[in-house]
Amino acid sequence: LLTLSLFTLSFVNAQEEKTQGKKDSEKEIVYSENIQDTFFGVKFGASREEVIKAFEKEGLYLDNRILDKDVLLFRRSGGDFLFGGFNWDYVYCVLSNGKFYFIQFQYTPEYKETALSQFESVLSALSSRYKMNEKPITDTNTYKCYTAKSKDRKVVAVDCKKEESSGGEMRYYVNLVYIDKTLDKSNDEL
Repeated sequence: LLTLSLFTLSFVNAQEEKTQGKKDSEKEIVYSENIQDTFFGVKFGASREEVIKAFEKEGLYLDNRILDKDVLLFRRSGGDFLFGGFNWDYVYCVLSNGKFYFIQFQYTPEYKETALSQFESVLSALSSRYKMNEKPITDTNTYKCYTAKSKDRKVVAVDCKKEESSGGEMRYYVNLVYIDKTLDKSNDEL
């Protein structure tokens, strides 16, 4: 699951950087405003402890299968949970320098049709708030990917893909990701 989460983060960042140069040469960048930065009452920039406390108030509990102090996996003990009017199976939070900057909601249905239906519903809801842009697909396991970004370096993305689960089976995934790139200090290491 950690690998999946980090892969999704790198995929969104790589797709954005790769297409950024092409878009700059083709047309002016279209930005969205007021991309969400608060989830279950906790804002990007919060500490690990603040994230855990806020999510526990929502009935989401830390799953200790991930042994990385900067990646938090939450789930509801009774099954899925609601966010934005949609059911999700998991939520990942990632920290950089101890600060919450990345969140990924994940839905993992058994069938491709179910995944694509959820994707379209989430995309429709996001499109009513943000200027979502379709991203080119570079691999056969990704079906669709859309992103929006703001001038203050926040990003929202939704994708639908098929990947191997941590248990070794092929699964379908719908991922809803929010990132505050101003707080991501992992790229400052070079």
